[in-house]
Parts: sequence; C-alpha cells; structure tokens
Amino acid sequence: MKLVNPLKLICLLTLLAGSIISCKKAKDEILNPDEKEVPQAVKDFMYFKLGTYWIYQDSITGDLDSTYVFSTKNGKDTSSFFTMVGYLTIISHYSVMETKSMHFNKMYKYSCYASKPTIDNYILTNRTANNNGLENIVFAYPLDLGKQFILNENTITIDHFYESLTVASNTFQDVYCISQTKDQTEDDSETKFYIAKNFGIIKKEISGRNENWKLIRSHIVQ
Repeated sequence: MKLVNPLKLICLLTLLAGSIISCKKAKDEILNPDEKEVPQAVKDFMYFKLGTYWIYQDSITGDLDSTYVFSTKNGKDTSSFFTMVGYLTIISHYSVMETKSMHFNKMYKYSCYASKPTIDNYILTNRTANNNGLENIVFAYPLDLGKQFILNENTITIDHFYESLTVASNTFQDVYCISQTKDQTEDDSETKFYIAKNFGIIKKEISGRNENWKLIRSHIVQ
C-alpha cells in the first residue's frame, strides 16, 4: 500500500477548504439588483390615470366615441437566481392601462413590461381588444423613425414625427405616427395612430373601415 505524502495531503485539503469557502461566499453574496423600469417617455405618451377620458369624432360619418380609463396598474415583479458570482435579483417594473370605448363597446388594454423579451431590445407597449388574446404593438421605445416590427403578419412602422400637429382645431406637440398593415385589434385593417406626448392617441385612421377618428375634447390625468 502506497502512503500519501503528508505535504501533498495538506496542500490538497487546503485547496478543497478554500474552494468550499469561496463557493459559500459566492452563494451568500447578494449582488446589486438589476432594476428594469418603464421609461418615463413611454408613460408620457401611453399611460394615464383614472379620470382620463377622450372624445373622438369620425370626420367621415360624424359619429362620436367617448373613451375613458377604467383601470390602471403599476407595479414590479422581483425574481432571484444564483449565478457563479452570487445571487442576482431582477426587479421588473410594468404599467397597464385599460380603457373602454363607448361607440364600439370594446375594452382596450395597453400593457408594457420592462423585462418582457422585446424585438431588438425595444421596450414595447402592446394593445389588446376585449381580452381576446390578439395583440399588436402600438408603441415602441426608443422612438426611432423608420423602425419596423413584424408581428403576426402585421408590419408596424414608426412613420413620422411632428413637432407640432393640428387635429380638429387643437394643436399638439411631439406627435408620432405609427402605422400598421394588419391591425388585429381593428379587424385586420390598415391603421395609422397619431400619438401625442401627454395626450395619447389624438387621431386614428382605419382604412379598412373608412374611418378617421379625431380627438375633439379630452380630460387628461397623469
């Protein structure tokens, strides 16, 4: 039987003990949390509080539509997992707003999850109608002109930016036009939404239904 060299044994035990201590230290160490927030720019354009309402008129038929916010939710989810260098905690913020359209008798939900996997690392706001599971991108941040997204055979494009745009005798600042070739929340129609900072959607062109809704009055709470 060959005896183990005492010096080698001591070295081996020392390395093993150091490895165990190192692993325990890494396991016990809590890293600074990675916090992902919904950018303020997204909230400025897309999220409004209870008490907010918009009144639109179809310039083609003269019909009116009153849309109001009936539910909002802002919060954050926290999750942790172990890595080779310690525990990593991710704090993910989200913003959700639900509105009701009286003319169409529909509910529209606008939701943005800062941690949700996105296309090309853009933070997206999705829009669903009547909670039917079909959703489209209605807003994307950063707001890069010409940027396109493809979702469910629908091409969404950040088309134009207007420093100032007049709609139904009202002038709005910082307006983006976002077009869709097959908007599933609007009967697969081709649409153009004009979205103004601190006002939300100020104009909706729905080509498939030959509608052109313009904001004529609003009460905004942010």
